[in-house]
Amino acid sequence: MNRYIFPATVLALALSPHLFAANLEAAADDVCVCLEGPYQHAEETLALVNEALQSGDMSKILASQDEMMKVMNTSELCIEDLSKKYPDISADESLQKEVMRIADEKCPNPLEQLKSASAPSS
Repeated sequence: MNRYIFPATVLALALSPHLFAANLEAAADDVCVCLEGPYQHAEETLALVNEALQSGDMSKILASQDEMMKVMNTSELCIEDLSKKYPDISADESLQKEVMRIADEKCPNPLEQLKSASAPSS
């Protein structure tokens, strides 16, 4: 029995980077699912802001705040569930950053696009 432990361990270690990378990809996909609502709402809010700025009617922005808070709370609960689903990632800040980097590539934050568009060029 002991003669099988070493080959099994080596095989597990050889496969683990691929499994771990897949785990990071899966976690990033789940993060994108959690952020889908807030990102969609952010896009809608940006449209309202642009409309309000053009028309001078800021009440449209204020009216969407409650809805935005509901979406944010739902997303926070979703992200908390991910920490239970991926405890190894949750326990390691560098892995969390890597998951967020992958998620940013898969589902970019629409507010980041606004920031980069409005940033002064040098």
